Amino acid sequence: MNISVVIPLFNKANSILPAINSVLSQTFKPKELIVVNDGSSDGSEILVEKVENPIVKLIHQANQGVSVARNVGISEAKGDWIAFLDADDLWMPDFLESIAKLHAQFPEAEVLATAYEFLYANGTKSNISLNKLPFEGDSGYLTNYFHVAASSHPPICSSAVAVKKSSMDHVNGFPVGLKSGEDLITWAKLFLDFQVAYSRKVGALYIHQPANSGISFSREQKHDPVGESLLSLKEKVKDPEKIKGLDLYIGRWLKSKSMILLEIGENRLARKKILEAFSFSDEKLKLMALLFISLFPVKISKFILKK
Repeated sequence: MNISVVIPLFNKANSILPAINSVLSQTFKPKELIVVNDGSSDGSEILVEKVENPIVKLIHQANQGVSVARNVGISEAKGDWIAFLDADDLWMPDFLESIAKLHAQFPEAEVLATAYEFLYANGTKSNISLNKLPFEGDSGYLTNYFHVAASSHPPICSSAVAVKKSSMDHVNGFPVGLKSGEDLITWAKLFLDFQVAYSRKVGALYIHQPANSGISFSREQKHDPVGESLLSLKEKVKDPEKIKGLDLYIGRWLKSKSMILLEIGENRLARKKILEAFSFSDEKLKLMALLFISLFPVKISKFILKK
């Protein structure tokens, strides 16, 4: 199993070296580590250039976003498999070993993923919730991705997954132009076309950012490309077994977008999202509460949300 590692890099001078070191210290060694510098301006790329290891390859590009950076890394990769790691996250020392074991256990799977933990700024950790996994024991085929995703933390994290390169090519990599949620579309597409094997074992640490620090669903962004893409997938897929749980997943996504809109004071747009979510979600009471909150003036609704 030849694994290429791809790290997209944009202004992560404080975290890129620990991320790289977590790759280089793996018990199962990767074929190569490709860091795609997406126009960093804080000297991140200089730190990578100083890493003295023959498997580390640095590629430079003008800032074009994380999807383009990942896609460039995929196109340059020499391995049959691509493992992804964000520049501010960390792998456990045996993450790639866990991936190799999954590959040996479930050879038909073309997506291999593990659980992950949240790591907070104060050094504490917390486990993700994983509900409705379809298998007993530590690992198995994830045959109901949407059900799990609709009732848990996202089961697949961009820093705890490896995908066969040919499968990434099949789904055209990561969608370009999105500032958040681009990976969710990719995992959904991969699940619909390929088998996914999953391990409950924690393989990565996801560095938890302060609340709202990554919100890109701004006042200027009036549409929801992730929600639209998920709806489009539902219309295209003919196999009812594959899309079981997709409605609930769409409903959860729409609810989360409505909460973001309320947080940035776009109450009218939030109401629209909430009403859309009613058609998909089973969280009717929560949606009713959000709808009620959206009717208040912005200052009051924001105050209620903080409680």
